[in-house]
Amino acid sequence: MTQTTETTDNSSAAKPTTVPVLLVPSHKIDVQLVVACGLDRAIGERGTMPWYVPDDLSHFKELTLRSCVIMGRKTLESIGKALPHRRNIVVSSDFTLKDRFANIEVVSSLPLAIERAKIARPWAEVRCEERCRVHYYHTVSIIGGAQLFAEALNYANTLQVTQLWARFPHADTFFPEVERKNWRWECMPQQCAGRDTFFFCAAPQPEGFAQEIPPLDEAIVQDSRTGEVLDREHLPQGLCYRFSTFRRKKEMRPVDDAGTESGANASVSAETADVAEAGTSSAEAPQEA
Repeated sequence: MTQTTETTDNSSAAKPTTVPVLLVPSHKIDVQLVVACGLDRAIGERGTMPWYVPDDLSHFKELTLRSCVIMGRKTLESIGKALPHRRNIVVSSDFTLKDRFANIEVVSSLPLAIERAKIARPWAEVRCEERCRVHYYHTVSIIGGAQLFAEALNYANTLQVTQLWARFPHADTFFPEVERKNWRWECMPQQCAGRDTFFFCAAPQPEGFAQEIPPLDEAIVQDSRTGEVLDREHLPQGLCYRFSTFRRKKEMRPVDDAGTESGANASVSAETADVAEAGTSSAEAPQEA
């Protein structure tokens, strides 16, 4: 059980009050990977993301807010703090991290982290003298880094992928290749025109990071702010991206609670279709408020 807070204002004259919100796992939990990457599966460079897409940061927040996130030590250190309004579990053998970072739990392995996420924290129960709000979370999001992603493919039922239409030639961290046959693609609501629809981000990109942007053939490109369809042959400087959800096929079940594999396969494949074509680690350094 993790405590966060929520500010309410009951009247125009009253001072805002802070209501404790307790994050408690629901009976059924879905494990998902949340990642953004380039066409080359790049997710990081020199400890950060070599791109800036505000919509991706908002998307990451929407997917993980008031739930549980699992990350590796390097990801925690790149963020610099526990993500607010979430339960933060860190996979590391360095248990002194709890002395350096507030509001985190540290476990030694990913299976232990997933099991920990499914139970409340009895030592962190909060006495609500007046009132509190309980929020039951239904998803556990694994947000990086690369090594944790590779292992987590055996446990996840869902992949939430921000696909960036660019390559990053100096990237040093990559999302693992995924066997496309084990997953089925689902369209996000923002992409009802079809899977060949991309959004265009005109935000200035971070300096000092190389980006290679190939032409978009036979794709619809929409302005991320207005929804206007753009001429893909004459796009201004910026990045194209799309949000995709992949569900594990029913016959390819993830590792079960006993820790035995039942159809999951996270091996490297030369042909990775959409997942490997592009996929953050919003995980490597999500710039989250």
